[in-house]
Amino acid sequence: METAKYHRMVYTRICENLQKWDNSDFVREDELYSFLHTLKGTAGSIGLHELTSIAREKLELLNEDSNKQWTQSEWKKFLAPFIESVHFYKENDSMTQHMEHPTTIIKNPAKQDFILIIDDDVVFISYLKNVLEKKGYSVIAAHNGKRGLALIYELQPSIVFLDIMLPDSNGFSILDNIKKTKKELMFVTVISSNDCKENRIRTLEMGAMDFMAKPIDEELLIAYVSNRLAYKRELEQAIVIDELTQIYNRKLWNRK
Repeated sequence: METAKYHRMVYTRICENLQKWDNSDFVREDELYSFLHTLKGTAGSIGLHELTSIAREKLELLNEDSNKQWTQSEWKKFLAPFIESVHFYKENDSMTQHMEHPTTIIKNPAKQDFILIIDDDVVFISYLKNVLEKKGYSVIAAHNGKRGLALIYELQPSIVFLDIMLPDSNGFSILDNIKKTKKELMFVTVISSNDCKENRIRTLEMGAMDFMAKPIDEELLIAYVSNRLAYKRELEQAIVIDELTQIYNRKLWNRK
């Protein structure tokens, strides 16, 4: 099953973080926050709702900007539910050791409408990409803001899913850059586990089409993409076809 594949990817990612921190003297609080923030959105999107619920509760106890140093005993006690969950999963899934690591995102320029995902979580990107491609959509991905902007300029995607927390920049700065430079019809949707009212308002004020909270519901995602692409085609038709004569108008030639 596809979900089993993504479950293995999430648990392997948790293991990698725990092993890395196990070799360190301490872990900063902002690192814990980033780890749980990512896990909250991804786990829920692929059906691991209990992990999402635990991550949400733990996040309320952390400060996103804190540099407080957590000792091994402190963070292990704090993350005990995840450590126990990993042990349980390893004991009950014989395929865990054979997990495939998605390392390359392949671009498919064959279709007209591209969907771009800008997110630093490889598991989440892989899951979203698979869901959309099974429905026939062409999907490209970027793991940081710089690459995301480059792909926007190169390919003019129809839809951009933009995460707020990126390794090299804030998602809102990317949104501001897009707002200043885009020329073609492009719908930008901000996605984030932090779906507070302030983020939703800021997203809309900065010109994004929508805000979509993680975890992502698969059926809602497909319906959303279908709706937006249909709307985009209607707008393009309205731009180049005269409403009265039903022939191409001057705007078509101005776009060439």
